Amino acid sequence: MSSCLESAIIPTFADESDGVALLDFKNRVIQDPLHIMASWNNSVHFCNWVGVTCSPSNGRVVILNLESQKLVGSIPPSIGNLTFLIRINLENNSFRREIPQEIGRLLRVQHLNLTLNSFGGKIPINLTHCAELRTLDLSHNGFVGQIPNHLSSLSKLEILKVYKNKSEYGMGGQVSIYGDIYSYGILLLEMLTGKRPTDDSFEDDFGISKLVDMALPGRVMDIVDRSMLFEEGNVHNNDRENREDYVEERVLMKNQDSQVRDIRIIEECLVSLMKIGLSCAARLPSERMTMSIVVNKLLDIKDTSLGLKS
Repeated sequence: MSSCLESAIIPTFADESDGVALLDFKNRVIQDPLHIMASWNNSVHFCNWVGVTCSPSNGRVVILNLESQKLVGSIPPSIGNLTFLIRINLENNSFRREIPQEIGRLLRVQHLNLTLNSFGGKIPINLTHCAELRTLDLSHNGFVGQIPNHLSSLSKLEILKVYKNKSEYGMGGQVSIYGDIYSYGILLLEMLTGKRPTDDSFEDDFGISKLVDMALPGRVMDIVDRSMLFEEGNVHNNDRENREDYVEERVLMKNQDSQVRDIRIIEECLVSLMKIGLSCAARLPSERMTMSIVVNKLLDIKDTSLGLKS
């Protein structure tokens, strides 16, 4: 009965070359203490193997998820034959050796997570062929050399993690602070909105940068972290514990010229800060604001904000 059920949910046109590639992957696993690979055999269709997810429409492998399975081994060049893969997650295992250049054949892959392993050698330049990549996590490995500067051509890449490696944190052979500027931009947007990039409200192509970009310039007060709108002395001395009531009170006081002026300056400062965050967090390193410009703009914002106290 179970075999009939399995055959009913597996498309008859499933490409068996995916099964061959997966068996080659299994052969490269030299330690499997949890016996995960035990299900990877010809008695069960590969779409039902542990960690494997197939597309219901064409039967091709779209997800390979073997996170935290204590596997030891390496990735074979035949990984490139799994051409319908969208997500690969090998986080927290002990895969080693170099990533094969054939990984560049995975033109549909969007998320590649290889963090917390023992990969070595150079980061494969053929990753630049994976134009759909949105997340690339190579952190906590043993990669050496330079980060391929061509990674900047991945226009859809939103998250790139390469820390805790032996690679130089640089592009094109020169030490670069582009990655640090990107991190600063995201941190600034987090502080201003009170949201993290991993917030549950963000999905697919809608992230923190998109949220801020859509709010500029007229709706910044709708997305700003409300706690930034309080004057600490007023909150504590007057026992204003309800933030929403306090914000509403400030709005009702707009009829006073000084209050209107203060709110305008606050909005101008928030718009300027959010624009700096977006520029620093631009996808392409060449589009990011340099830190010297950031500092000058922050000083200008500081001078503007001092007008609130004058």
